[in-house]
Amino acid sequence: DVKAEWHFNNLIFNRDEIMLGREFLRQSLMRERILNRVNEAYFERRRLQIQKQLNSFPNSQAKIEAALKLQELTAELNGFTGGWFSK
Repeated sequence: DVKAEWHFNNLIFNRDEIMLGREFLRQSLMRERILNRVNEAYFERRRLQIQKQLNSFPNSQAKIEAALKLQELTAELNGFTGGWFSK
């Protein structure tokens, strides 16, 4: 036995194309948000590194907080890069 089916409604317009388009858009927006966060974290980390080199902290507490924030940003960037950042 042989059976053939024709779905002419999918010939011109396929509903799956809309789903794929939406998924592509969603992934593109997510990628853009991630890239923005990586850029923010990287440059915030660089600012802290420069402050540390210039020793421009008003007191010991600010210096400790900056050191912790630097570690936090490094860990975040490592998470985004699969550990590549700290290598």
